[in-house]
Amino acid sequence: MAKQRTLPQLKKQLWNLFAEYIKLRASSDGEYCRCFTCGKSLKIGTQGCNAGHYLPKGAYPGLYFHEMNVHPQCYSCNGPKQGNQIVFRENLISKYSEDMVMALESARHEPSGWVRTDYMEKIEHYKEKIRTLKLQF
Repeated sequence: MAKQRTLPQLKKQLWNLFAEYIKLRASSDGEYCRCFTCGKSLKIGTQGCNAGHYLPKGAYPGLYFHEMNVHPQCYSCNGPKQGNQIVFRENLISKYSEDMVMALESARHEPSGWVRTDYMEKIEHYKEKIRTLKLQF
């Protein structure tokens, strides 16, 4: 009988799939995407290509896996520039709308409260989304 994965293991697996999806959805060829905040070309699958949060996942765990809150970022913008939040917000407004960004900001204190089945369902959900995207390239 296989040992059941722990919640932290499921969360890590989901994050890896979610981050891959975030990068692929921003790509036109499945190999490269652009940093959401500085526009730098990023090779998907390298250390320099991150999935960065507008509202930090540590401070706002309910937005950890929120697709609007996460976009590809280069290491510099996501690391030393701490997400480059001012530019990130401006680009979110351009991409979605100010009302949508304000709704995201209002949702920042929602609890995550995920259980095993939530992680497992989302893992399958993002596996399918990745499969679908890869067929387009």
